Amino acid sequence: MDMSRPSSSVVLPSRTRNGHPPPEDITMSDEDESYPLHDQDDIDGTERNLLTRNNLPLIPTECESVTEALHNFVVVFESRFSGIGCHIPSFFTGSLPEAIKEAFEAPGGITERRPLALYIHHDGSIAANIFPSKVLCSDAVSNLLRCQYILWPWDVTHKENEQKLREWLEMVGMPDARRSLESMVYDKEKFPLLIIIAKDHGSYNIVDVCAGMDSADVVMEKLMAGVEAYSTIRNTEKAEEAARLERERIRQEQAHEYEMSLAADKARLQARERELREQREEEERKLREAEERQLLASQLPDEPAEGERGALMVKFRLPDSEQVGYYF
Repeated sequence: MDMSRPSSSVVLPSRTRNGHPPPEDITMSDEDESYPLHDQDDIDGTERNLLTRNNLPLIPTECESVTEALHNFVVVFESRFSGIGCHIPSFFTGSLPEAIKEAFEAPGGITERRPLALYIHHDGSIAANIFPSKVLCSDAVSNLLRCQYILWPWDVTHKENEQKLREWLEMVGMPDARRSLESMVYDKEKFPLLIIIAKDHGSYNIVDVCAGMDSADVVMEKLMAGVEAYSTIRNTEKAEEAARLERERIRQEQAHEYEMSLAADKARLQARERELREQREEEERKLREAEERQLLASQLPDEPAEGERGALMVKFRLPDSEQVGYYF
């Protein structure tokens, strides 16, 4: 992902994790003590949420990859909101397609699948600090997101990052989420957004959207509704998967029985062929023996008459004591 564009006047003397030094190493320009604004569309309102030396951008435009951008998001988010009473949620720091796969194609099977929550931040919103610190990082909301959701973050403070998110949402097949984002970027007071998404039969559906002015109780209500909605979907998927497995089991049994039947038919055919071959061989053997006896008999001289001079009688005693004789 090429996220390069001219960076701000913040000087980074030494790059550390995710391309950001500790806040105290930041050197600001002489012209402006706040983080300079790129244009009017990037950050709305100079009187609030200015990017000061202690408020670095969650996702600078000079990040070279999605992974670097999201690691930077986590580091800066923690530095902003890791105060007393804040429980930092567990952000997924892979790409959006990877987050979708982790949520809806969990390797542990259907029971491990979870709904997806997109946290969309904007530093130009009046709730840019209130919502993360008082709602997102509250004990109840943070724990619910950690246990029941895959939470993927992005920052649309800069127009360039907003455009990239629109493109990604369209690319992964979430046009409803893209349209929701487009409808709200012109009203920055609705940010931050927490978009709850469930996948049902290949389609990504927005279950609900938490806006920046929602209280922790309202967000909990919407998140719980998202869990229940996806639980219903997951139960349907489990029933469909069980039915599919049963059909597959029956198909395999039928295929096995068919193979066994073919094997039995083949065995019977082979046995019949063997029987016919043995029968044919026996008949041929008997025929050869008969021919051999006939040949031998034809080679014997005629039996001399009784009393003929020089004739010799040979007598044989048969098993039943009967005697037979033959003249030679």
